[in-house]
Amino acid sequence: MTTSQFQKHIFDWYKKHRRDFPWRRTRDPYKILVSEIMLQQTQTSRVKEKYPLFVATFPTFKALAHAPSKRSLKHGKEWDTIVARFT
Repeated sequence: MTTSQFQKHIFDWYKKHRRDFPWRRTRDPYKILVSEIMLQQTQTSRVKEKYPLFVATFPTFKALAHAPSKRSLKHGKEWDTIVARFT
């Protein structure tokens, strides 16, 4: 199998089996970084549930940097981990 054949095989598989996640529909570096950090800490199913609320609550680096810790804690440890990295 050549490299190009292998790439086509992988891309075809992905097109057929991929899951739709909100962080795959953005090019916003902040939102992508948030998803990456959340995905390091917890299961994809929980991130899919929490991610939209998180980016709605903290839509930018600046909003996240100014977030009081107590606000983030009420949403769970995933939020606190992200907030702690930016404050």
